[in-house]
Amino acid sequence: MLTKMNQIDNNNVAVTAQYLADKGYSITRAAQNVGCSPAHLTRVLQGDREPSAALLERLRALPRLMPVLCRVDY
Repeated sequence: MLTKMNQIDNNNVAVTAQYLADKGYSITRAAQNVGCSPAHLTRVLQGDREPSAALLERLRALPRLMPVLCRVDY
């Protein structure tokens, strides 16, 4: 799975909660960024709802979030 996620072409990558977490997104933050409700995205990730092609495209296009590094000088 990690090798697929590192490829430029993400069209065949399964979008899962782990996929979003690896990109730095919680389900709530991902839902906000793609324009759907967290409840709907949760149902899609659990397999209870069939995702639209547009939703999958927006989820796969999410940029990787860079973690904020806290630097403390002593």
